[in-house]
Amino acid sequence: MLPDDRDTGVPAAPGGLAAASGPWHDGTVLASHRRPPTPVPARLIARFKNGGLARNALVVTLGTLAAQALLIAATPLLTRLYTPGDFGVLAVFTAIVSITGAVTNLRYETAIPLDERDEDAVATFLAALLTGAATTVLVAVAVLAGGDYLIEVANVPGLRPLLWAIPIGTLGMAVYNATNLWAVRRHAFSAVALSKIVQFAFQVAWQLLQGWLVRGPGGLVLGQAFGQPAGVLNFVRSFDAQDRRLLRTTQWPAIRAAFARHRRFPLLLTPSLLLNTSAKMLPAVFLAILYGPVVAGQFGLAQRIVLAPVRLVGMGIGQAYLGAAPRLAREDRAAMLRLFKATSFHLSWMGLLGMVAVAVPAPYLFAVVFGESWRDAGVQLQILAVMYFAQFVIYPINQTLAMFGRQDLNLWWDVGNMTITLLAFLAGWAFGLSPEATLLIYSVAMSLNYGLNWLLSRHVILHGKVPA
Repeated sequence: MLPDDRDTGVPAAPGGLAAASGPWHDGTVLASHRRPPTPVPARLIARFKNGGLARNALVVTLGTLAAQALLIAATPLLTRLYTPGDFGVLAVFTAIVSITGAVTNLRYETAIPLDERDEDAVATFLAALLTGAATTVLVAVAVLAGGDYLIEVANVPGLRPLLWAIPIGTLGMAVYNATNLWAVRRHAFSAVALSKIVQFAFQVAWQLLQGWLVRGPGGLVLGQAFGQPAGVLNFVRSFDAQDRRLLRTTQWPAIRAAFARHRRFPLLLTPSLLLNTSAKMLPAVFLAILYGPVVAGQFGLAQRIVLAPVRLVGMGIGQAYLGAAPRLAREDRAAMLRLFKATSFHLSWMGLLGMVAVAVPAPYLFAVVFGESWRDAGVQLQILAVMYFAQFVIYPINQTLAMFGRQDLNLWWDVGNMTITLLAFLAGWAFGLSPEATLLIYSVAMSLNYGLNWLLSRHVILHGKVPA
């Protein structure tokens, strides 16, 4: 699963500015009122040379890059073993598990790096695991009770024999999310990077092997479902004697205290993440409902190819931005605005060049690289290129609102994202539009909403108050 767009590697917190400083922030002042900010790439390189947490952040980025490169490299083989319809089943499955898995811990896992004492942090870790297990049970009950209805509505009969994998994928994400943040707290960044490689290597190996042996979507779906637990095994290996002692000795009162101490996380963070994830994952489900799994599969492939580099580049730039922005927000608002505009400018020209280079020849490239049956995925990419460009620009700087304590604006913006998604596909259904016309409406409307996010961020930089 591709991470949520806000996931820059920095755990979010309800406390506004503190959420933006995170474990990557080393307190370096990278700009002042006397000097404009240096370019983002140079700043990131300078921080890496200084060592410390910036170097660890780069280790995580490189691990993610290697894992995504492995997945993309295997895609031409997978598209020849599986049909667009098979990928449509995968797209619907991934959407469901991404939504349930993103909120299954109720965001308690994001509090793990924030506790001062390890004894408190391990209690929060166990609270996140217990929450994940409980919500997984609810997901399993929902699948058992409404699985047939889901298959009928989503128009993906190929998912029927694989419904049992939904709770497994959900639980895998719950455990992975919690263990990943525990590793971040322990500064086990090599383990974080390796877990991503192991996760995608297992997923690709399973999908290739089963695709070669057995036809149908099962290989794609089960590889996705079992990939998360494979990544967790690497984290378990990294637990040291102190970690194991803390896990053995933590009692229920400490876990209950962790639930109470971080009770704001489910209330403030879960609804926003649910809306954000749903807005990004549900288009594949809506395409399957309206036009069938083949169109949804084409969409899933286009999304896979574009979003990986968008998020990987955004992760590195986002970490550099978050390293500088919190201090500037407190001390030099003019320099903060210059940093915001400079980062946006660099992202804009990088995104424009990249999107033009990929989108213009996309139908031809997709037919050559992935097979003739995937030409329509290139057409979809052309239609969605404007939205992907806007997302590329906003992704690294979308924590600006949180820095100024404006989670309320973030929440309303997420509501707008979800509303746009629903209305775009509702228009496609109501007016009997083609898949291309529906996606065009969706792409343009989402791009405008990303532009609104930029304007809101600029507004709070100029007029907002920084939380104490």
